[in-house]
Amino acid sequence: MEFARMIAIATCLSVTGAAQATGPATPFPPGYEKAYAAYIASLPTEARKLVWLVKLNQVSSQPRSLKLGATTVVYLFGCKSHYCDTDQANVFLLPDRKSALAVIKVNGVQRLVGGAGSREAACVVKLDASDGVASAC
Repeated sequence: MEFARMIAIATCLSVTGAAQATGPATPFPPGYEKAYAAYIASLPTEARKLVWLVKLNQVSSQPRSLKLGATTVVYLFGCKSHYCDTDQANVFLLPDRKSALAVIKVNGVQRLVGGAGSREAACVVKLDASDGVASAC
């Protein structure tokens, strides 16, 4: 029950923000609303309280195509302003538009969420080495 309430609150906050013209209801591209819900659901409970991580509204990149192995995904990056080295989210939106894998760092501790694994973690290393411009991992 607690989980459902948190999703409802996050959705309400997102809708309220959109109604106030402060930004989109989700930081994900249009059509990825289910992937956004899956991303929020996959975050550790304590991480759902971090606005920058939930909304990706501080330092962030525009969504872009990225070849992840044999699959083309939509990639987003977001981080906490002034703390990008220790607080960041690398999000991979899958083609089904319902799933999101993420490699997050909170206070310097890396976590794999949404079913992300070593492939996504290695991709983040490659993206970091290319200053975020690599087009394939």
